[in-house]
Amino acid sequence: MGTYWYVKDPESDSGLSPVFEDDFVHALFSIANKHGLKITDKMILDEVYKKDKTKKPRKINSRGR
Repeated sequence: MGTYWYVKDPESDSGLSPVFEDDFVHALFSIANKHGLKITDKMILDEVYKKDKTKKPRKINSRGR
């Protein structure tokens, strides 16, 4: 089961349309590329962790702890 983003859609009965998370991310990269912006892994990490410079990605123990 995946996650969905709900985007405004005036043509939908509810006014929103669900977009699967993988499709959403792919669309963002595609739009950025069409506008001449190449999003890099470093840019993503800088954006995700910019608020708390001490926050680092968690390391997952192979034993599940």
